[in-house]
Amino acid sequence: MQKLMPNAPTLIFKKGKWYVQITIPKELRHLYPNQKQKQRSTGTTDKTIANKKAHVIASEIYADFESKAIQSPWDNFVKELVLEDIEYWDMRYIGDQPFSITYKKRPIDADEAAAALKTAHCRLMEWDLISERNGWLKYAIDNDLLWVDMQKARQSLADVAVQLKADFPEMDMS
Repeated sequence: MQKLMPNAPTLIFKKGKWYVQITIPKELRHLYPNQKQKQRSTGTTDKTIANKKAHVIASEIYADFESKAIQSPWDNFVKELVLEDIEYWDMRYIGDQPFSITYKKRPIDADEAAAALKTAHCRLMEWDLISERNGWLKYAIDNDLLWVDMQKARQSLADVAVQLKADFPEMDMS
């Protein structure tokens, strides 16, 4: 799982009470639809008491961020395929050269999502082809890869494809 970049908490006054508010990290916004900040009430109208409670409440919000990150299909996908350092090509170009992104960074648009899924699918097909040619058992032993890992990787690819299609409906799934 990637290390989250926490945002500092702030106190805001609304509905007659003080709330602790923290901006949701960009890498987790897809897990909180239609939200940019997470808020929790301090349960008090007294700012001094609210300030004393803010640290504990902020810790709870950060824990929620961490919990959500662990549940993210993208992070599970990366973990199952062990692709953190493998690059996938984006469809856009800088100058005349396509640029690459590693799986450490979640796609931010439909082009990146399609490129990431295509590269992962090719990787799974490559594993199958190599294992067929070399014998599955030898390939698995040489590469410390279990059959169950490949099945989990395929399921993770399917899960993340569904998630990315929901996030980027304009994505070309071909």
